[in-house]
Amino acid sequence: MKSKKWFLTTLGITMAVLVAMAAVMVYIDPYFHYHGPVEGRPYALYGGGAYEKYYNDGIGKHFEYDAMITGSSVTENFRASQVESLWQCKAVKTCFAGGTLREVDEHVKRSLAANDGVKMIIRGIDENKLLSDKDVMPSAPPTYLYDNNPLNDVNYIFNKDTWLTPLRRDIQFMRDGRSSTDFDQYSNWTIKATFSKEKTLAQYPRPDRQAETAYTQEIHDRIQANIDQNIVATIRDNPDITFYYFFTPSSICQWDEWNRQGVLKIQLEAERMMIESLLPYSNVKIYGFSDRFDMITDLDNYMDKEHFSDEINDRIIDWIHQDAGRLTKDNYIQYINAISQFYTSYDYEGIFNE
Repeated sequence: MKSKKWFLTTLGITMAVLVAMAAVMVYIDPYFHYHGPVEGRPYALYGGGAYEKYYNDGIGKHFEYDAMITGSSVTENFRASQVESLWQCKAVKTCFAGGTLREVDEHVKRSLAANDGVKMIIRGIDENKLLSDKDVMPSAPPTYLYDNNPLNDVNYIFNKDTWLTPLRRDIQFMRDGRSSTDFDQYSNWTIKATFSKEKTLAQYPRPDRQAETAYTQEIHDRIQANIDQNIVATIRDNPDITFYYFFTPSSICQWDEWNRQGVLKIQLEAERMMIESLLPYSNVKIYGFSDRFDMITDLDNYMDKEHFSDEINDRIIDWIHQDAGRLTKDNYIQYINAISQFYTSYDYEGIFNE
């Protein structure tokens, strides 16, 4: 009898503790899985990188906004406040370090399905990801946060890392009376970066020269499938939303790498294919900045072959707002011809012989 009483008491205490833990997690909800920000209670968007895939889904679904900035790590230094000032909107920034085209696009789709107030999406498209398979995804995404299955929420509610880092950080913000992390700060890594030619070259392991890759039907079909699934479909399915898509401007070292790997012409063809795939849609504006040759060949603007300074992030937003660099049916062939001529004839050896 005593053992049964002990068992029931222990079971009761255990259940009470678990219920209390669940209540705390649902109330504070550091990843915004159940609700958006609570008025008067500050929140911390902890760090960046690996944590973004945990925060971004909840931000996209539960925050109040009408503009979203998204893309890979090269978009993390955009300032939502700049977008809000120029477009007179309420903006969030949800970027994915190392994000694939499919990962970012699926995030946008989930966000739009949950938020009918979105009017515009600003999204960076990394040129080097156009050649990837359409279904490439990062390892171990927290899908239990993305679906509507309450049973797998145990992976969130009783997750040790969630308790020890983001939840504890939120509690500390409340204790200290601190302001919430804003979308200029969130995921911004500028303060940790050094932008210089020396740093960029030091971070660039120049590959051996390879033979030029033949442009086959298989490659063409893979690129087109990637564009259709992860770029075009969302635009087609949301005709009332304005999409601002731009090619993220990689440094001359990235173009050198493509040249030495024998895929430079294929990269240029992939850009042309993406532009032509989007031009029929009136709700998308496409921008290309690869013809800003002075910017791209100045390695002091970069920290490695693809990550550019926050000053360029600011310029890109200004250019988009001014409609500078927009690609249309009337000018995109001229743009492709100009960058093809420049990057196929550039003196890449001069970068390393100085």
